[in-house]
Amino acid sequence: MTESVKRSPPQVELDAEDLSVIESCSIEKLEKLEIFKTNPKFYTRLKLVTDTDSFYEAQQMYKTIHFRCNVHNLVQDSIKLLFNGIIYFLRKNSILCGYDLAKSFVDALKTAKNLKLDNELRSKIRIIHKLLKPSSEERNEFSIAILKWSGNLFEKSRDMKDVESVYNNYQKTFGHFDIHQDFANNLWKERNYVQARYHFLHSMDARSFSQMTIECHLNFGYPSEFDLFMAQNVLLYLTLRNLRAAEEFFLHYVSSHPSVVKTKLDNNDLSAKIVLESYESPIVNFIHFLIITLKSHSYKTYQALLDAYRPILQRDTSLYAYLEKVSEHFYNVKKPNSGKPGLLSNLMKMLTSNETSSGGNNVDSNIEDEESSDEEETGRRGGHRAHQIYTHDDDDALD
Repeated sequence: MTESVKRSPPQVELDAEDLSVIESCSIEKLEKLEIFKTNPKFYTRLKLVTDTDSFYEAQQMYKTIHFRCNVHNLVQDSIKLLFNGIIYFLRKNSILCGYDLAKSFVDALKTAKNLKLDNELRSKIRIIHKLLKPSSEERNEFSIAILKWSGNLFEKSRDMKDVESVYNNYQKTFGHFDIHQDFANNLWKERNYVQARYHFLHSMDARSFSQMTIECHLNFGYPSEFDLFMAQNVLLYLTLRNLRAAEEFFLHYVSSHPSVVKTKLDNNDLSAKIVLESYESPIVNFIHFLIITLKSHSYKTYQALLDAYRPILQRDTSLYAYLEKVSEHFYNVKKPNSGKPGLLSNLMKMLTSNETSSGGNNVDSNIEDEESSDEEETGRRGGHRAHQIYTHDDDDALD
């Protein structure tokens, strides 16, 4: 794994917060680590090989010192050391050396006891993900490993009535909300809407997801499809049983998208007694009423709502497949099994499979594989048809 040839560093935009975190683990700051107080020659040698860009020797020094940290149980020293090394190599565009240390970084997190995802560690993970080459195997494998590690921060609970327990179970399966959020925002900045959507759906940052969806529609979608962009993502949240995020996404979208127009209701209108807001788009109204209905837990009202809006939903038949899953998740009403896969199978397998499984499945590339055939159509139509190729066969991961 020798990479001694100097290359032009990759053009990655690092903000002030990123640079502050990197500075806190600079080679000069590392001198104060406990491991170097007992082994000062290690620090002298490490600084020499990094100053001269001797990549192979630097890589071996980082790994040797990391091993010594493990022997002496200096977990924080190891994390700071490896982060410094990863940044050093990736900013020099020595990808293989940087990724090799990134794997050691994940191993260090796994061996640490009682480690929490505090802001400092979260920032380190976000920066490493940002500096790894977009869509590369190295970034994908790092994402899988980190999400799998973060899932182990949570304990499985059988108390499905407690909201925190439900969220903990979810993160146990899919990985920490905050890490998904950071990965999503990195990908959004790269205009990788497909992969960003996956991570947003597994985060609680519905507001940013809504803003990204608006951006995507305005840049790529037909003006008339503004409501379908919103509806499909709200329903995706609901198929993942995340009513809170679905509502937040909806509220931000309708208040921020320039095409969403509210209508004034007559005070004598009976509907005004039920809901304070109404919209020109029937699809927007349907989603609005759907969220209210799900919060009320009334299946009778839910059935009446679907019957009332059935002609409107014909505009995009994929909505029915999403609503089948909503019926199952919120009211335990299952559609009779026809023996054939449903419309949402591939997407829901992707969304509810444990992306951190040891089988080596690739989180980001799986998403690209599922949607690559729709990529060109997504660019022209804004992506609402990209959801139509998916169904869901197995919900065990969420139970």
